[in-house]
Amino acid sequence: MPIDKIKPFHLQQLYRKKLESGKLNGKGGLSSTTVRRIHNVLHKAFSTAVKWQLLQVNPADAVDAPRQNKNEMSYLTRDQVEDFLEAAEDSSYKPLYLTAIMTGLRRGELLGLRWSDVDLATGQATIKQTIVKLHDGSLAVEMPKTKSSARTVAFSSSVTTALKDHKRAQAEHRLKLGESYENNNLIFASASGTPINPGNLYRHFKATLKAQLPNIRFHDLRHTHATLMLEQGVHVKVVSERLGHSSIQITLDTYSHVLPNLQSDAAETLDQAIFGKSKPGEKVEESRALYSIKAAI
Repeated sequence: MPIDKIKPFHLQQLYRKKLESGKLNGKGGLSSTTVRRIHNVLHKAFSTAVKWQLLQVNPADAVDAPRQNKNEMSYLTRDQVEDFLEAAEDSSYKPLYLTAIMTGLRRGELLGLRWSDVDLATGQATIKQTIVKLHDGSLAVEMPKTKSSARTVAFSSSVTTALKDHKRAQAEHRLKLGESYENNNLIFASASGTPINPGNLYRHFKATLKAQLPNIRFHDLRHTHATLMLEQGVHVKVVSERLGHSSIQITLDTYSHVLPNLQSDAAETLDQAIFGKSKPGEKVEESRALYSIKAAI
């Protein structure tokens, strides 16, 4: 359609169709989150058209994006994280799972992470590429889509130690395979050195959960990271930066389920500081201690 012929009604029809039957395989509709992303892209495009005077008004302004279904997000508790990592103890995927939980990186960012992108001495990783699965099943390397996605994320000591052990094991395996090993410098690679197929990762992940844990998505490990950090008192801006969100508002909206508890804790902390018997500085030290996920994880 010519851009000046697109009306709010057309957009509303598009969103409804996507929700009902938007999947490429024809088996059902897209999630409300995905349709909201479609709306955001269209809204930005039409805004640019208005700026360039191709349109007088933005038709997306008059359309309500689908409400995000809060049930789409799940996460593991601290105890469940321990159980999950224990269940993956003897798996080659454990370093990947640990890194996912402790950094909040997206699946594609984890699979695209190279040894040249990390500094094990300082415990930091810079996100420079992602690996995505295309519609035809092939894998492709892409650059981070936004400036906020191309970020540097600090590792905890547990991740640094795990990656050092993983690097040694990977080097030994590479020597055994010799020339048959395809060295792409990937931290998390298949047994032959090629990028990990997301389908294989999905099957192993689900099998690891199967015994005693909630049937969550791999992406929910990212939600687990954010939720646990917020519960431990980490400032929401820090969490937002680690996740690569384009704004702190996205983080606040996504993890609003955590905020009521944080409000209560903050109120109690102030009450204790004014009327309690704690010594000056005790609450400050306690707050600082909450800026990392418990060592038990």
